[in-house]
Amino acid sequence: MEVTEKWLGDIGGWQAMKAAREYVRTGQVANATRDGIIFKGDVGLGQRALRATLVAAGGMRTEAKCGCNDARRGLICSHAIAVALSIISPHLVGKRPEPVAAAGQGGAAGSVPGLSPATGTSPGSRAPGAAAPAEPAKPARPELSEEDVPAGTYTVHISTPHFTQLTGSKTASVPVTIQFNPDADGPRDLPVAKWLHDHQLPLGQTAPQHLRLPADDLSDLLEALIDHPDVHPTLPSGAGVNKPATVASTAKTSDVLSINKDKLIISSAARWILHSEVDKLRQFVVFQLSDAGHTLLTLGETLWLYDSGANALQAVPHVPEALRPMWSTLITGAPVRQPIAWVASHLTAISELFELPPGPDSAENIRLIPANPRFQCRLDGSQRQLTAQVSLLHPHYDASRHAGVSPQETPPPSDATYPIQDQQNTLVFYTRNFPVEFGLQRQFQSTGFLATNVPNHFEMKGEREVLHFLSSDLQKLRRRFEVTEADGFRNLISNFEIIRPHIKVPRKPLAPTQTASGPAPLGASTSQDWLSLEVAYEASDGFHIPRQDVLRLIRSGKRDYQGRDGKRYLIDVDSCEELESTLQDVNTRFTGGNHVAIRSRQVEALEAFLPAGSPVLLDPVPFLEEGVIRSRLGRFGEMLRPYQLEGVRWLERHSRSGGGGLLADEMGLGKTVQTLALLKLILAARAGDPTLGPAVVVCPTSLLGNWSDEAARFTPELKTHISHDSKRFAALRKLAEFDVIFTSYALIQRDLDYYRDIRFAAIVLDEASYIRNPETESARAVRQLDAASRFSLTGTPVENSVKDLWSIFSFTLPGYLPIYDDFNERFVKPLAKAAAAESGNAAPTYTPMRSRAGAGAAFGPSAPTAESTESGSTKSPSAVIMERLRRLIRPHILRRTKREVAKDLPEKIEKVLWCELTAAQSTVYHRLLEEGREEIRVARQRSGQGGSRMTMFTVLLRLRQVCNDLSLLGIKAVPKAGAAAAAPAEVVEAPATKGGKAKKSAATAKPKAPNLSSGKLPVYEELLQESIEGGHKTLIFSQFVGMLKLLKSHAEAEGIPHCYLDGSSTDRPAQVASFQTDPNKKLFFISLKAGGYGLNLTAADEVVLVDPWWNPAVEAQAIDRAHRIGQGRPVTAYRLVCRGTVEEKILALQQKKRAVMDMALEDDAAIFAGVTDEELDELLA
Repeated sequence: MEVTEKWLGDIGGWQAMKAAREYVRTGQVANATRDGIIFKGDVGLGQRALRATLVAAGGMRTEAKCGCNDARRGLICSHAIAVALSIISPHLVGKRPEPVAAAGQGGAAGSVPGLSPATGTSPGSRAPGAAAPAEPAKPARPELSEEDVPAGTYTVHISTPHFTQLTGSKTASVPVTIQFNPDADGPRDLPVAKWLHDHQLPLGQTAPQHLRLPADDLSDLLEALIDHPDVHPTLPSGAGVNKPATVASTAKTSDVLSINKDKLIISSAARWILHSEVDKLRQFVVFQLSDAGHTLLTLGETLWLYDSGANALQAVPHVPEALRPMWSTLITGAPVRQPIAWVASHLTAISELFELPPGPDSAENIRLIPANPRFQCRLDGSQRQLTAQVSLLHPHYDASRHAGVSPQETPPPSDATYPIQDQQNTLVFYTRNFPVEFGLQRQFQSTGFLATNVPNHFEMKGEREVLHFLSSDLQKLRRRFEVTEADGFRNLISNFEIIRPHIKVPRKPLAPTQTASGPAPLGASTSQDWLSLEVAYEASDGFHIPRQDVLRLIRSGKRDYQGRDGKRYLIDVDSCEELESTLQDVNTRFTGGNHVAIRSRQVEALEAFLPAGSPVLLDPVPFLEEGVIRSRLGRFGEMLRPYQLEGVRWLERHSRSGGGGLLADEMGLGKTVQTLALLKLILAARAGDPTLGPAVVVCPTSLLGNWSDEAARFTPELKTHISHDSKRFAALRKLAEFDVIFTSYALIQRDLDYYRDIRFAAIVLDEASYIRNPETESARAVRQLDAASRFSLTGTPVENSVKDLWSIFSFTLPGYLPIYDDFNERFVKPLAKAAAAESGNAAPTYTPMRSRAGAGAAFGPSAPTAESTESGSTKSPSAVIMERLRRLIRPHILRRTKREVAKDLPEKIEKVLWCELTAAQSTVYHRLLEEGREEIRVARQRSGQGGSRMTMFTVLLRLRQVCNDLSLLGIKAVPKAGAAAAAPAEVVEAPATKGGKAKKSAATAKPKAPNLSSGKLPVYEELLQESIEGGHKTLIFSQFVGMLKLLKSHAEAEGIPHCYLDGSSTDRPAQVASFQTDPNKKLFFISLKAGGYGLNLTAADEVVLVDPWWNPAVEAQAIDRAHRIGQGRPVTAYRLVCRGTVEEKILALQQKKRAVMDMALEDDAAIFAGVTDEELDELLA
C-alpha cells in the first residue's frame, strides 16, 4: 500500500502527526530505514532517543513498536510516524544538532562554515568542478551560558533588497552586518549571542561584522531576531555592498507613512484570518485571506512572508504538503475554491494554519465526528483448529453513491473515501476511528486468536483453546462483532450444547421479614422483601446439571460433559464463576438444593443471568415516561437536555423504589440541575403526606450559595432556607415550613438534634466524597438522618480506594453492600494485592471506567481501557474483581462523561464556580476597600473628577489580588490561637488525592490545615482533582503571574506534570508542543496576556479562568485556545469568582457593557475607555 502524509495523519491522529513533524523538522530522526512496509529508526536525542518501528500493513494489521506509553497502549505513536515521515518526505528533514568546533579551529581565521566575509563569496559559489575543501574533525564546542554573554545589545542590518536574489537560486546570499553595543548595566542579548556562538562568530565585538548569509543561515538568524527591537532593512553606510535594483512596494501609501522605515519588524508564526464561505448546495468552499499580497521567501526549509512596504517579516507555520497549492494561491490574494469533502478531509490542518471566523456559511461550521465501526468475523475450522477472517464494516457509507455498481461489487471504504458526508446534515462528516478499530482488534485477539501471515486472517490451535472459545468467548464475541459461520464451523458447533447459568424467576416473593429458612439476616431492613430464586445450570435444549456437579467439574479443570444420549455439553466456566462470585457478593442464603434467597433490591446485580422476560422482577418500579416528567416539571422540564432528562427519570424511579442512588456524572454535566428537578417531583408527590418533612441538601460550605442561586433560578416556587450563620437556629425550630434546607457538612453534625426526629422527603449529599471516611463525625451524622430516599452526588466516588465507595453506599443504601469487614476481605484486600502484582508492586490508581449512558459504572484500575474491559479469558485478576464490584453496584449508580453525551451538549460550556473569601482575606479586602475609597476622594480633590481614574485602576488591582491570594500582596495569613480546632469539619475531613497519588485515609492521616490566604484554592484543588481523574487536560489562565507561579508550585508539590507560559518565557513553541503531544502533561499554566492569543491547544478540553478579566473578549480568546476546529470534545470553561467582591461586580459589568468592552485591547486604561466613572464607582461601592 502507499504510505502518504495523509495516511500517517489518519492512523495516528493530528496530535501525533504534529509531534512527528516537529521531530523530523528538528532533525531528531536518525538511522531511518525502510524494508517494504516496515519503517525503522531512532527518534530523539542522546540517551532519551527511542527505537521506533512502524509496520504499515494497512487496516487492523498496522502497528507501532516503540518504548513510549502510547505504543504500549496499542496506539500509533508520534515516534513511529516520524520515522516513516522522514523517509517518505525527505524535504521535511531538518538539521540534526551536532557539536560545532571552536572558532578558529579547522579553517582560516575568521571564517565560518556556511558563512563568508562580505567581500568574499558564499560556499555555493565555488568554481564548477572544484572540490570542496576537507574539514578536519573539530572538538565539540561547550554550551553557551548566560554568564558568558556580555552585557549589551546588538544592532543588526539586513539588506532586504537582496531578498529578490534568493528566488530560484541555491547559491545566492544576503549581506548582513552585526554590531555590538556594550552596556554594563543593560540586559544581555541572549538570542543573537547564541546565534553568533552556534555559528562560531565572536561575541561582544564592537566593530561591525560584515557577513553574507546563505538562505539556511539567514533563516536561523531571523528566528533569533523575532521581536528584536534593533533590526534595520538596509546596510549601514560603508558596508561596501552593492544594492540590487529595488522592487516597487505593494503597500498602500497610508500604510507606508505610518511605519518606521528604519526598522525591520520580524515576528513569529501566527495563524492568519482566512475567510470562508460554503455554497448553498454545500458542495464547495471558497477561501480568501484577509491580508495577502506579500512576497513568499523560501529560506532553506523555512518559509517567511515579506511585506516590503511595511518592512515586516513573519515566519510561516509549517504548511502540510496537501495545503501547499492552496497556500501558494491564497498568499497572492486570489480566492481558492475547494470541494467540501476535501475541506473536511484537511480541516484539522487548515485550522492549525488559519483562523476561520465564525458565520452562518463559514467552514468553521463543518463538524468531524469519528465513525462507529464494527468488525465482521467469519469463522471456520474444526475442534482442533479455528480460522477467522476479519473485515471492517464502515458505517455511514452509502453504496448508492457508486453509480452503475451493484451492491455486491461496491468497493469498501478506504482511506481515500473518508471523510464520509452525512446524508441529513451535509456539514457533518464521519472520519475513520482508528482508536476504536484498534480497540476492537485487541478485543478480538484477547479471545485467543493469533495473526497469520495473511492480512486479516487469524487462527487458533489446540482443542482446549477451541473448546474454551466455544463455551465462553464466542458469546462475548457476538456482542461486539457480526459473526458469520462457514460450513465447517457450523458443523462444529452443532456437535455441542453450551451449559450456562440461569436465574429462574419466582412466582411470588417471600414475606417481608422472612427468608425460606427463618428470620431475615442481621442488619437487613425490616421493610425489604426477600425473593427465593432458583439457580439452574442448563443448556438451550433443557438439559441441566445440578449445581454441585457443575462446581465439582470446574474445580477438576473440566469443561465438557457427556449426556446419557451421548451428546456433548460444554460448560461456560467463565459465566459460572461470575455467577457464583456474585451470589456471594450479594450475601445470598442457600435454602436447599438450587434455591437461594436474595434481597429484592439486590436482584438487579444478577441481571446478566436473568431471563429476558422478567420485567416485573427487574423493574418493580417502572420509569416514568419522558412526557410525564416534562409535564410535571413544566417550563423547567423544557430546559433540560436529553441526558439530563434521562438522569431525572433514573433518580425519580429510585426515589419511588424506597432506596436511593449515586449520581456520578462528570463535572459540568449538571448534577445540581438534575437534583433540583428530582426534588421538585418528590415534593409535589409528598403534598398532603404529614409523615414526611422537607428535603435536605448537605454540601460543602463553599457551595451553599450556588445551590441557593440555582434553586432560585430553576425552582423559584420552592421555599428554601440556607442553614449557615448564627441566625439559623430560629429556622431550625420550624423546618417543616420549608421545602428544601441547604446546610453544610460542618453544621449537620452540630445541628443534628434539630434533624434527628424528622423523616425527610429526601436527603441529598453533594460532593459525597466528603464522607469517604466512614468514621468522621460528618459521615456518622448523615447516616443517622431518616428519609424516604437518599441520594449522593459526586464526580469522583473513588479517590483513594474502593473503601471510599463503601462509605458512600453505607449512607445511600444502608445494608446493600456487605458489612465493612466482609467488603474489605472480598474486594479491598484482593484488589490491592492483584493490582500490586500486575504493576510490579506499584500502588494501584483508580480512574472512572467509561459506561453506557444510563447504565452506570463502577471504578476500576487504570490499566484496563474502555475498549478492553471485556477481554474474555485473558482478564487480569484486578479486572475480574472490579467487574464483580461493578456488577454489584451498577443498578444504583449512574455515571455519564462529557464524551458520551457530546451529542446532547453545546460545544462550549461556561460555568461560574463561586468562592468565599477566608476570614483573613475578608479583613484585608474591606480594609483596602476603605483605604482605596479615601485615596480616590483625595485624588478627585486634587485633580478633579477625571483625575481619579488611574487611582481607581490601582485600587481595583489590589482588590482583585486579594481575591486570589493574600500572598500576591506579600501578606501572610497566620491562624489565631485555637483557630485550627474551630476549622470547618469538611476541610479537615476531606483529604484529596491529586495526580493519582494515593494518600492515607482521613482516619490516619494528619489533618490538613485550612488555607487561610485563599478561598479559591480549595475550589481549585477540588476541580483539579476531578479533572485529572476524569482524564482531562486543562488550561489554567490568570492575569497575575504571581498567582500562576503559586498554582504551578502546587502542581510541582503534588508531582503533576505540567507546562508553563508567561510573558518572560523563551520556549513558547516547546511548551505548546509538549502539552499537545505528551499525554502525561495534564496542566498548562498560562498568563492571560502571554497566551490568550495565537495558541492552538486542542489537546485540552477544560479551561480554568482563575480571575475574571475586564474584557470578556479576552476571556473568550483564552477559552478558544481549546475550543476550536480540531477539538473533537466539548470544552468546559470554569470561572473562579469570589462572591460579594469586585469580581462578582466585574461579571455583572461584563454583561452590561459587553458591546463596549468586546474588543481586544492592550492595557486596562484602554479597556475602560468605554466605561464611565459612575460605573467604576459601582465596582468600588
